[in-house]
Order: sequence, then C-alpha cells, then structure tokens
Amino acid sequence: MATQSGEQYKDCDQVKRLHSYLPFDAEHSKIYEEFIDQGDNPVLIETKALQYLTKILDKKPTLVILTGDAGHGKTHICRKIIEDYLGYDAKTAGIYLNEKCDGQYLEKKDDQKTKIQIYKDFSENSEDITLDNLVSALGDKESTSLICVNEGKLRAIISADNENRLDLFKKQFFSSFDNGLVTVDVDAYIINLNYQSVASSENNFILKIFSHWLDMRSWRICTSCASKDFCPIYRNKEILSDESNTRSKKGIADLFALIERLGVVVTIREALMSISYLLTGGLTCKDVHKKKKKKAWQHEYIFYNLLFQPPGNLGNDKVDRIPVLKEFRYLDPGKISLKEVDDKLINKDGTAEKSNIELFFEKRIGKEKISINAGMSGIDEIIGNPKNKDQRSAEEKFVKEVIRNLRRQDYFNLDNPEEKAKHIGFNYYGDFLWLLSLKEDARKRIEIKNKLVSGLHTIQGIRASADSSLNVVDAAFGRSTNHAAIISQTIPSNKIKLYSQSQVWKREDESNNRDLLSQATDWIDREVILYIELDEMNEKKFFQLPLNLSLFDCIMRASGGYLPPIFYNNDIRRVFYFLGTLGRKIKHDENSSINVIVGGKNRTITLDEGDVIQVGGD
Repeated sequence: MATQSGEQYKDCDQVKRLHSYLPFDAEHSKIYEEFIDQGDNPVLIETKALQYLTKILDKKPTLVILTGDAGHGKTHICRKIIEDYLGYDAKTAGIYLNEKCDGQYLEKKDDQKTKIQIYKDFSENSEDITLDNLVSALGDKESTSLICVNEGKLRAIISADNENRLDLFKKQFFSSFDNGLVTVDVDAYIINLNYQSVASSENNFILKIFSHWLDMRSWRICTSCASKDFCPIYRNKEILSDESNTRSKKGIADLFALIERLGVVVTIREALMSISYLLTGGLTCKDVHKKKKKKAWQHEYIFYNLLFQPPGNLGNDKVDRIPVLKEFRYLDPGKISLKEVDDKLINKDGTAEKSNIELFFEKRIGKEKISINAGMSGIDEIIGNPKNKDQRSAEEKFVKEVIRNLRRQDYFNLDNPEEKAKHIGFNYYGDFLWLLSLKEDARKRIEIKNKLVSGLHTIQGIRASADSSLNVVDAAFGRSTNHAAIISQTIPSNKIKLYSQSQVWKREDESNNRDLLSQATDWIDREVILYIELDEMNEKKFFQLPLNLSLFDCIMRASGGYLPPIFYNNDIRRVFYFLGTLGRKIKHDENSSINVIVGGKNRTITLDEGDVIQVGGD
C-alpha cells in the first residue's frame, strides 16, 4: 500500500508470527506444541530437564514422570526425545507425537532393544485407567515409560490408589517437596517442572526468546515502511534490541525472576505469550497503518506500560489469559511515589535533546486540547484551566497517566536489582538475594538474622530485650500485648540458620548419591529457609519456615516495630502457624519456671515451697 508521497506501508511477517503466540488472537496455534510447524522458525529452548532426561534414559529406568502445570514444555520434551534420542527425523517425530504417544511402544532406530512407551498427556483418561497404567509401567522392566501429567492429575491418581499399589512411589512423590529428590529409586524418576525457572542465570528463557525474536533479519522490511517512525511495535523492537543498552531487556528478565520468588509459577508457554504481547501489544501492522502518522497514542503500547496496564483496545479480560501479566499489575512502579524519583521525573528542566514517540501525550479537557512532550518538560506543560469538577477530574487523570508512564520508563533505566525492587515496594530484596547468593560474611548474615528475629517478635506483639534469641509466645495466650507476654520457648541465636532451598535439600540428602530437582531443572532459588535445629534428649529436631520474597519482606519490615496487620494478614497467619507448631513440638519440663517478658525485660516466675511465687530476671 503506497502513500501519496510514494512511501510504502508494509506488513512484517515477524509481527504475524508473534501474533500466533497471543491467546486472544485467532491465529494462536503456536501456543501448542502439537500444532507447531517446524519449518516456521519456532522458538526452540533447550531446557535442562531435556538434557537431564536424555542422560538418565541411557540408564534404562522403568519409569520417568514429567509433572507440572500445562505449558512447561512436557510435550516439547516428548517430541525432542523421539527426534534426538530415538533418532527419527523432525517430520516423523511430529507424526508420532500426535499418533503414537498414547502409550504405544517406540523403538530406537539404531537399537531395537531400547523401547520407550510415551504418554504425552496422562490427563486424558480417568484416574482408574491411569492408575492401572502407572502400576503396569512400574512393573515393566523391559522398557521405559515416559509419562507427562499435570501435578493435580498426578495427585488425583495417587489418591485413587486405595490398595497401596504405589506405596513407595506415593511416599517419594510427597516427600520430594521437602527433600527435592528426583529419584524414587534406581528405576523411577519424578521431574517436577513447576520448579523450572524461566529466568535462571545459566539458561534464561526470557533473554533467549528476545534474542530469537529480535533478530534484525526478521524486521528488515520495517526499515522501509512508511509507519516506522510512528510504530510502537518497531519502537519496542528498537529499545529491546539495543545492544549498547541492555537494561530494559535484562530488567524484564529480572522482573520474571522476582515474580517467581514471590511464589508465582511461570511456564515456558506464558513466557512466550508474554514476550509476544510486550513486543506487539496485540497490534498488527494494519492497525498501525490506519493511524497514519498520528502521535500521542503510542505510549499505551510501549512494553513498560503493557507489563503493568493493558491498552484500551484489549482490557484486563483478554490480557488475563496470560496469567503472569495479572501478577505483574500488583508490582506497578507507576503507582508508587518515591520523592527522589518524582523530583527527577516530574519537573524537567527542558534541556533534553529530544523525546521519542512513547513520551508524547494528548488530552482534551473541556474545549482545550492539551499536548505535551513529557520527555522534555515532565508535567509542566499541563497548565490547564479547569472550569468545573469534571474538568478538574479529567486533568487529574491526565497528570496521573503521564507520571505513571515516566515512573515505569525510569524503572527500566535502572541497573541494580535491589534498587529496582525498592521502586516496586520491596525494600529488602537486596538482603534476600544476598542470602541466596551463598556469599560468606558472618557479620552480615547475623545482622539479617537478628532483624528477622526482631520481626518475629513484633508480629507476636513482643517488645523483647536486645539479645538475638527467638522468644516464642505461648500459643494458649494468643497474641500478646507490648506490655507482657508468657513465653513458651526461647531459642538461642546459634540454633537458628538461614539457608537457600537448595542448601537445605543438599543437607537432607544423606546418601549424597541421588539427584536433586536443582540438578534436573533450570533452577533459581526462590526461598530463604529459616532453619532451626535443636537437641532434645539426644534427639535432633528440625523446624523449617520457608520464606518467599513476600514473607521475607514482611518479617524484615516488622523489625522496625510496626506492621499493617490487614495488608500482611496471610503472611502473619503463616508465621503464627509456624511458631505455634514450634511451641507444641518442643518438650516442656513440667517443673520448670515460666518465662515472661514484661516491659521489654525477661522475668522468670517459679512456684516455690509453700506455694510461694518467686519472680526473678533482669
């Protein structure tokens, strides 16, 4: 299509490909492995789970379970096993995937003795049928059964085993969440892909997807398109493919890692859908061409706005078909006011050399049409003269819109993950990352531990003495006041440790000869474990409180002396449950004294001879 000046409006095939990954587009076939055309340059991500599975298949195990939510790549792994391990070409592998992966035997092309029975979706049949298939697979020593099943379905199958035919398997599956072991025994493996990360440091899926889709060869046609200078899709491509400034691309990957550390499971499918959406905003080339060369609408479709707020033509209902985007809306830096940030962004000095299309804004307030270049002047050009309540409200919304855009853009101009986390409300992400980094600095570790202990005291309503012991309020008395508390247990600081999740799993694998999930999946540590080890009557007792980023930040904030109980209600309940369990499971000496904290000082109350009450302490 030509313009009057002879310029050409062109359609980019890469944009069409990206739309095939959007769940609200009619051409969204690329979301599902069964419909992927291998000749259409799909994104192929080599996962650690695939590498691990290929390695253990040489040991000829009886059973391998791939479990996890839909979208983790279980079906893709089946295709690659048929293609790369069994030795079939890509076309045959695609046919077998759709026609023979329902429990039929497939032989290795160069070794007919090696047979694999693949179930690409164990969820298609009832629990009774799948239970029989699972029992049969465990008893078949002549071949390997590779079973793909969602975690919820696997739990239902195990629960249907009333005759305990899966007794050993059942025990290992449930204990794997505590010990992180992949191996049930030498013949059976469970690989839980819900522990797979899309943002691991060794194999970052987010950065790999960007690298694949931002290849300039796929966008060459855009350079001669009449819409190029006014196209938000191409602008996203420019910002995110700029090799001289990779902060934006890395910032998105860091945000995915942070959301995983809040306990959100992100699948490969969601990652593909998200990046496609962040590049296009659901726009096609024709949508952009219809706008001609208008400005002041593109900002809605720039990636840093799309992450936290859907554009007007889509809305929340459509975008929420990509579940992780709903979670990102809770982390919007545009809604958080930090004085040092707003002072820098809102009142510009007008010395900026230029402003790109994403920073032009336009709003009609009454009869006046206000256009501003926020990149050069911040909000100073919004000098409206509202005549009534509606106009004042419209001007207020306009100012908020501009400010939120500027804050979001600034967030992706930051380098430090700790500083970025503060911009979205997590002040202690730096301490959290430091504990997961396994760095050795005893002084810093003790400092963080003391803050956590202090936070646990605040949550219980204790104003304790300055030592670093953990005082546990007697559960029978509920939450204490700041004035007095009856103490059930006092745990010395040297019995309290802080580990990463993978460290705890390594400690508990006494044999040290079985594989952990951290070895079998693309892994990032998502939790800090508050680990208490006590000796009682020559018996060791262990207590663990897993702290994801939300709970860690909650307790660290509480160390300042106050915590909003309604906002942190769920986290506070988890802490009370842990401390209540701790108090109940530690043995009490019936003849011992009662420990009390009164006015921040420790006291002991003892019933002496003649029913005399003795009070001692600080």
